[in-house]
Amino acid sequence: MTRFEDWPNQLNRFVTDWMGKKHVWGASDCSIMCLDWVERATGQKVGADVAGSYDKASGALTFLSNKGYKDLGDMVSDRLGSVPIDGAFLQRGDIALVDCPAAREGIGVVTGAHILIMDIKQGGSLIPFSRSIAGWRL
Repeated sequence: MTRFEDWPNQLNRFVTDWMGKKHVWGASDCSIMCLDWVERATGQKVGADVAGSYDKASGALTFLSNKGYKDLGDMVSDRLGSVPIDGAFLQRGDIALVDCPAAREGIGVVTGAHILIMDIKQGGSLIPFSRSIAGWRL
């Protein structure tokens, strides 16, 4: 996928829009947030079927299973058309896979030294880049 030339400015606006936003399964969770970023950065709508298709954690897992995905990372790889890379090599604007104790795993957007995530309790928030396990170039 190719990012728009103004993606750094888009990323700044994106972070402002999502910081502090309440976590709601299927409406403003990590998948929805990252799909929003992909669309803003590239113009590609790769997840129109995701929003509103579940309303709790178990529903998200059922959605993944029904689509033939073994986990969240499998869905991201398919939707972005790429394979994951080691988290140490991610750059600003990439999608990161992070360890989320409350939900097994989650995804977020690399902002530089941090990753923007949708925490179940705190909503849109930043965590250290060191929490990335793997990720995908965007």
